[in-house]
Amino acid sequence: MKIRLYASAVCSTFTHACESWDLTPAVCKKINGFNSRCLHIITGEHWKETATNPVFNLLLAVRKRRLRFLGHVLRMEKDRLLRRTLIAYIQGGEIMPEGSLLTDCSGMSFAEMEAAAEDRASWRTMVDGLI
Repeated sequence: MKIRLYASAVCSTFTHACESWDLTPAVCKKINGFNSRCLHIITGEHWKETATNPVFNLLLAVRKRRLRFLGHVLRMEKDRLLRRTLIAYIQGGEIMPEGSLLTDCSGMSFAEMEAAAEDRASWRTMVDGLI
């Protein structure tokens, strides 16, 4: 019950607007550290254990949320400002900045991401397959 409350109340507030974050290794380390400290207090386990094997993986939840959001943006009409901004940010898919929204789609071209996002079931499978 405590973990579910932590995930729904604390983590939802903590991850507000996480879609716009650059998930660099330093940011990932801070997220994992925050999650580890909170889980240490909730579960009473050693903080090293909660860092390496968390009961609730906040970083994974953030990555899934960002990938779901990317699917929504890729399915938008081509003239929508948010979609055009994303394309301008990544310069048409040629450059993928470190920690960008497209980090979990590495190895895919922008056209492949668009095609995958159109099929909602396969996109959901891709999101759920993150580890």
